[in-house]
Amino acid sequence: KIKGYCESSLLHKPDISRVTDTPLYSSQPLGYNYPGNAILVGELNMGIATKTRRSVNDVRYHARTYAKRYGLKKMNIGRIYDIKNNWQDTWPNCDSPGCYAIFDKNKLLLYVGKASHSNTLALRLACHFRCSKTGSKGIVRQSGWSHAPWYVITIGVDKAHEAPSLEEYLITKLNPSDNINGKI
Repeated sequence: KIKGYCESSLLHKPDISRVTDTPLYSSQPLGYNYPGNAILVGELNMGIATKTRRSVNDVRYHARTYAKRYGLKKMNIGRIYDIKNNWQDTWPNCDSPGCYAIFDKNKLLLYVGKASHSNTLALRLACHFRCSKTGSKGIVRQSGWSHAPWYVITIGVDKAHEAPSLEEYLITKLNPSDNINGKI
Protein backbone atom coordinates (compact mmCIF):
# COMPACT_ATOMS: atom_id res chain seq x y z
CA LYS A 1 0.00 0.00 0.00
CA ILE A 2 1.15 3.49 -0.73
CA LYS A 3 0.96 5.78 2.26
CA GLY A 4 -1.96 8.16 1.82
CA TYR A 5 -3.98 5.97 -0.54
CA CYS A 6 -7.07 4.24 0.75
CA GLU A 7 -8.39 0.98 -0.65
CA SER A 8 -11.55 2.75 -1.75
CA SER A 9 -9.67 5.46 -3.63
CA LEU A 10 -9.32 3.39 -6.76
CA LEU A 11 -10.64 6.02 -9.13
CA HIS A 12 -9.12 9.16 -7.69
CA LYS A 13 -5.91 10.19 -6.01
CA PRO A 14 -6.08 12.05 -2.70
CA ASP A 15 -4.28 15.30 -2.13
CA ILE A 16 -1.13 13.86 -0.56
CA SER A 17 0.07 17.30 0.48
CA ARG A 18 -2.40 17.00 3.37
CA VAL A 19 -1.34 13.53 4.59
CA THR A 20 -0.47 13.29 8.25
CA ASP A 21 -0.23 10.59 10.90
CA THR A 22 -1.86 12.64 13.64
CA PRO A 23 -4.44 15.41 13.66
CA LEU A 24 -3.37 19.01 13.83
CA TYR A 25 -3.66 20.71 17.22
CA SER A 26 -4.37 17.47 19.06
CA SER A 27 -2.38 14.85 20.91
CA GLN A 28 -4.93 12.12 20.09
CA PRO A 29 -4.69 10.31 16.75
CA LEU A 30 -7.80 10.26 14.64
CA GLY A 31 -9.56 6.93 14.13
CA TYR A 32 -9.64 5.69 10.59
CA ASN A 33 -10.85 2.65 8.72
CA TYR A 34 -7.72 1.46 6.96
CA PRO A 35 -5.03 0.14 9.31
CA GLY A 36 -1.57 0.88 8.01
CA ASN A 37 -2.63 3.87 5.97
CA ALA A 38 -2.03 7.47 6.89
CA ILE A 39 -4.85 9.76 7.88
CA LEU A 40 -5.96 12.21 5.24
CA VAL A 41 -6.81 15.38 7.08
CA GLY A 42 -10.11 16.93 6.04
CA GLU A 43 -11.40 20.33 6.96
CA LEU A 44 -10.39 22.09 10.17
CA ASN A 45 -13.15 22.56 12.68
CA MET A 46 -12.42 24.95 15.54
CA GLY A 47 -8.68 24.18 15.42
CA ILE A 48 -9.09 20.39 15.45
CA ALA A 49 -8.52 18.38 12.31
CA THR A 50 -11.40 16.14 11.31
CA LYS A 51 -11.41 12.92 9.32
CA THR A 52 -11.69 13.01 5.56
CA ARG A 53 -15.29 12.91 4.43
CA ARG A 54 -16.10 10.04 2.11
CA SER A 55 -17.27 10.19 -1.50
CA VAL A 56 -19.90 8.46 -3.62
CA ASN A 57 -17.30 5.94 -4.81
CA ASP A 58 -16.44 5.05 -1.21
CA VAL A 59 -20.09 4.24 -0.45
CA ARG A 60 -20.42 2.08 -3.57
CA TYR A 61 -17.16 0.28 -2.82
CA HIS A 62 -18.11 -0.57 0.76
CA ALA A 63 -21.64 -1.64 -0.20
CA ARG A 64 -20.19 -4.06 -2.77
CA THR A 65 -17.62 -5.26 -0.25
CA TYR A 66 -20.40 -5.97 2.25
CA ALA A 67 -22.41 -7.91 -0.35
CA LYS A 68 -19.40 -10.02 -1.30
CA ARG A 69 -18.23 -10.60 2.29
CA TYR A 70 -21.64 -11.62 3.63
CA GLY A 71 -23.04 -13.37 0.55
CA LEU A 72 -25.80 -10.88 -0.17
CA LYS A 73 -27.18 -12.06 -3.51
CA LYS A 74 -29.56 -9.23 -4.38
CA MET A 75 -28.36 -5.67 -3.90
CA ASN A 76 -29.10 -2.76 -6.18
CA ILE A 77 -27.00 0.39 -5.82
CA GLY A 78 -29.02 3.18 -7.43
CA ARG A 79 -27.73 6.07 -9.47
CA ILE A 80 -26.93 9.32 -7.72
CA TYR A 81 -30.13 11.31 -7.24
CA ASP A 82 -29.98 15.12 -7.30
CA ILE A 83 -32.53 16.35 -4.73
CA LYS A 84 -32.62 19.89 -6.11
CA ASN A 85 -32.89 19.10 -9.82
CA ASN A 86 -34.39 15.60 -10.16
CA TRP A 87 -37.20 15.95 -7.64
CA GLN A 88 -39.92 14.89 -10.07
CA ASP A 89 -38.09 11.63 -10.85
CA THR A 90 -38.80 8.54 -8.78
CA TRP A 91 -36.28 7.67 -6.06
CA PRO A 92 -34.08 4.77 -7.20
CA ASN A 93 -35.07 1.57 -5.33
CA CYS A 94 -38.06 3.45 -3.90
CA ASP A 95 -40.19 0.37 -3.16
CA SER A 96 -37.39 -1.63 -1.51
CA PRO A 97 -35.96 -1.90 1.96
CA GLY A 98 -32.30 -0.93 2.14
CA CYS A 99 -29.94 1.90 2.98
CA TYR A 100 -29.42 5.40 1.69
CA ALA A 101 -26.49 7.77 1.75
CA ILE A 102 -26.94 11.55 1.75
CA PHE A 103 -24.23 13.80 0.27
CA ASP A 104 -23.55 17.53 0.10
CA LYS A 105 -23.18 19.54 -3.13
CA ASN A 106 -19.54 18.41 -3.42
CA LYS A 107 -20.72 14.77 -3.26
CA LEU A 108 -19.12 14.20 0.14
CA LEU A 109 -20.92 11.88 2.55
CA LEU A 110 -23.06 13.37 5.31
CA TYR A 111 -25.32 10.60 6.54
CA VAL A 112 -26.15 6.91 6.16
CA GLY A 113 -29.62 5.66 7.08
CA LYS A 114 -31.83 2.62 6.57
CA ALA A 115 -35.35 1.64 5.62
CA SER A 116 -36.35 -1.76 6.93
CA HIS A 117 -39.38 -3.80 7.92
CA SER A 118 -42.50 -1.66 7.31
CA ASN A 119 -40.58 1.23 5.68
CA THR A 120 -39.45 1.54 2.09
CA LEU A 121 -36.65 3.79 0.96
CA ALA A 122 -39.19 6.26 -0.46
CA LEU A 123 -41.04 6.53 2.87
CA ARG A 124 -37.84 6.94 4.84
CA LEU A 125 -36.42 9.60 2.52
CA ALA A 126 -39.72 11.49 2.74
CA CYS A 127 -38.84 12.03 6.41
CA HIS A 128 -35.75 13.99 5.32
CA PHE A 129 -37.03 15.81 2.23
CA ARG A 130 -40.23 17.36 0.93
CA CYS A 131 -41.48 18.98 -2.24
CA SER A 132 -41.19 22.74 -2.85
CA LYS A 133 -44.37 24.81 -3.29
CA THR A 134 -43.96 24.67 -7.06
CA GLY A 135 -43.36 20.91 -6.94
CA SER A 136 -40.19 21.15 -8.98
CA LYS A 137 -37.49 20.99 -6.29
CA GLY A 138 -36.74 19.01 -3.18
CA ILE A 139 -36.38 20.82 0.15
CA VAL A 140 -34.67 19.58 3.30
CA ARG A 141 -37.14 19.09 6.16
CA GLN A 142 -34.75 19.35 9.11
CA SER A 143 -32.05 21.79 10.04
CA GLY A 144 -28.91 20.76 11.85
CA TRP A 145 -26.99 19.23 8.96
CA SER A 146 -23.25 19.98 8.92
CA HIS A 147 -23.60 20.84 5.20
CA ALA A 148 -26.73 21.19 3.07
CA PRO A 149 -27.87 17.81 1.65
CA TRP A 150 -27.86 17.74 -2.14
CA TYR A 151 -27.55 14.17 -3.43
CA VAL A 152 -28.78 10.72 -2.38
CA ILE A 153 -27.77 7.19 -3.30
CA THR A 154 -30.09 4.32 -2.42
CA ILE A 155 -29.01 0.72 -1.91
CA GLY A 156 -31.92 -1.67 -2.27
CA VAL A 157 -31.75 -5.10 -0.62
CA ASP A 158 -34.00 -8.12 -1.12
CA LYS A 159 -34.70 -8.84 2.55
CA ALA A 160 -35.54 -6.12 5.09
CA HIS A 161 -33.42 -7.71 7.83
CA GLU A 162 -30.28 -6.99 5.77
CA ALA A 163 -30.78 -3.21 5.95
CA PRO A 164 -29.78 -2.67 9.62
CA SER A 165 -26.57 -4.70 9.30
CA LEU A 166 -25.66 -2.99 6.01
CA GLU A 167 -26.28 0.40 7.63
CA GLU A 168 -24.10 -0.46 10.62
CA TYR A 169 -21.33 -1.74 8.32
CA LEU A 170 -21.39 1.44 6.20
CA ILE A 171 -21.42 3.72 9.25
CA THR A 172 -18.51 1.81 10.81
CA LYS A 173 -16.45 1.89 7.61
CA LEU A 174 -17.30 5.42 6.45
CA ASN A 175 -17.94 7.35 9.69
CA PRO A 176 -20.36 9.92 8.20
CA SER A 177 -20.17 13.37 9.79
CA ASP A 178 -23.90 13.65 10.61
CA ASN A 179 -24.46 10.12 11.97
CA ILE A 180 -24.52 11.18 15.61
CA ASN A 181 -27.30 9.96 17.88
CA GLY A 182 -29.87 12.70 18.41
CA LYS A 183 -28.36 15.10 15.89
CA ILE A 184 -30.70 14.50 12.94
